[in-house]
Amino acid sequence: MPTRQDTAERAVELLKNKIKQYHATGQANFSEVSAQFAKEGLNPARALEDILKNDDLFYLHYWAFIALRSLASKIGADALTKKQIAAILIHTAIHGDEEWYKTINELARYKKSAPMLLDFFEKALSQKKYRHAHGMEWLAFSAVAEVLSHESTDISASLKHALLKAATREKDSLRKSQMEDVLALLMETAPTPPVL
Repeated sequence: MPTRQDTAERAVELLKNKIKQYHATGQANFSEVSAQFAKEGLNPARALEDILKNDDLFYLHYWAFIALRSLASKIGADALTKKQIAAILIHTAIHGDEEWYKTINELARYKKSAPMLLDFFEKALSQKKYRHAHGMEWLAFSAVAEVLSHESTDISASLKHALLKAATREKDSLRKSQMEDVLALLMETAPTPPVL
């Protein structure tokens, strides 16, 4: 049976091969990395998590994050540990806007990851310095809308309150209207009124 170190080294090798493919062709299916792990009897989620925790492998973090999110898509985020889901959220925040929508769409579907997704946004909205960073308020509304569409978890009263305040602060009329639509849907499906 391979050791954790053997698994990590094999994970690095597979990721490097997939990155070469991506750079050569402009395309690479990172879920194939996980499939190869499984074929070799390795635990892909643990190996990818180990890469993300290793500062010496920083140059592979983006790719390990993409592979871990692909794995979540393939096996379901509920099959991952809370630390692995947290790693996906942290690395999404690091890598920016385009990645947020992919991560939100993936994590909002599952009963284990949806509460962690919403907790992440609730904490971000509660801190003024993060609230406006990278459109965090808008992303929080996107996350809530996805969670509501999948009925994967309840929305806390404090998050409802934060969303109501965000919609009140929004200056852009189109975005404000869309936020109000999400709030209306939220009140329809979970009518607990926000605390003012």
